[in-house]
Amino acid sequence: MEKKLSIEEVREIVSEKYSPKNILQRWDPPYVYKEYLEITNSDYKRQEQTLGLKIGINKAGPIIILTASSTFLFTFPFFNPAKETSSFLAIIYCISFGLIMLSIYNIFFNYKIILTTNSKSFTFKKQTIFWDSIVTTGILRVRGGDGPSTHYVVLGLSDGEIVKLDVGISDIGPTDLIRMIHLNRTAK
Repeated sequence: MEKKLSIEEVREIVSEKYSPKNILQRWDPPYVYKEYLEITNSDYKRQEQTLGLKIGINKAGPIIILTASSTFLFTFPFFNPAKETSSFLAIIYCISFGLIMLSIYNIFFNYKIILTTNSKSFTFKKQTIFWDSIVTTGILRVRGGDGPSTHYVVLGLSDGEIVKLDVGISDIGPTDLIRMIHLNRTAK
């Protein structure tokens, strides 16, 4: 049986991995790690709410494409009183219709489960993590240059392993996942 590390030892491993390495990174860090000991603003208030969940991928992208394509497809005839239809517009109409069909398929029929929970553990993308093995929880925010930042949940496990979970593609936010972990880790 492997030796279980203390919370201070796991924090040291996480700090070593995610602290700035040189003076330039300290001045303008490409990522920021913050440990969370308690989350109060979450959708999950009780442990019973977190058991037996099946959380899938985020549907925001297909919904945006569906809305934009439908808006173009149904409003363009009203803004084109001369009823001009060139081959270019016919191609655009076909592309819009195809995007609508693809978005509807992705929204209603292509639901991929990426996180499941039970009383002993949770599984994220086929990686099972036991609630009791989690020692530290935190969020790693990686700057995206000109684009948006990416948030990862960083878990320090009792065996010294550091697990980085990309929850940006899921229907659950990083603070909600950490709250779930805290509720199940402290429950006896």
